[in-house]
Amino acid sequence: RAGNFTRAEPPSAGAPAAAVGAPGVAALPAPPVPVVERAPPTAARAATPAASGYWLQLGAFSRQEGAVSFQQHVAAQADWLAPLLAIFRDGALHRLQAGPYPSREQAREAAERVREALQLVPVVLERR
Repeated sequence: RAGNFTRAEPPSAGAPAAAVGAPGVAALPAPPVPVVERAPPTAARAATPAASGYWLQLGAFSRQEGAVSFQQHVAAQADWLAPLLAIFRDGALHRLQAGPYPSREQAREAAERVREALQLVPVVLERR
């Protein structure tokens, strides 16, 4: 059962390892071969490489269960965002991101929509 998630109370299945920051754009090198979980919560998950473009990071978790639980919460609250959600394993972190968006402007518009719908402040990241 999903709990009540807010910025002040992260999911109990795995506290975020890094706080969600202020909006902005950070250039990140593409990870060598990330593990991506991208599917509706009830469907099978497959590993695929991260696509280039602009991504919204919604949270970073030390435990995969925390990332999956938060992914389910976000998908339930914003069904329009569900098909874009992916969990990237990056070292010890499991990052919940949405994307890719083809332009920085489209990513910023989506970030604003996420802020209004979920009271989250996503960070816009660029993968090359």
